[in-house]
Amino acid sequence: MWVDRLPNGHYALDVHIADVSHYVRPGGAIDAEARLRGTSVYFPDRAVPMLPHELSTEVCSLKPNVDRLALSALLEIDNQGRFWRRSSPRR
Repeated sequence: MWVDRLPNGHYALDVHIADVSHYVRPGGAIDAEARLRGTSVYFPDRAVPMLPHELSTEVCSLKPNVDRLALSALLEIDNQGRFWRRSSPRR
């Protein structure tokens, strides 16, 4: 996630999440386990991932300068909390 103030006083909000659909098939064993866990849980000293360790910390982990499958929402938010999708990433 990234937030930045725009010249017009609005805020740019970029949210990026790993697209695990290539690795987790609906109805498969990993999907069933992930549904039981519901979400990843983060503590100060450790994390309990929803997906197997290798997927959550390596293959599907979003890392700088590493190509990954991801879903992104690029939004602009005004001072009233109204938002809309930006058509291109902030430069």
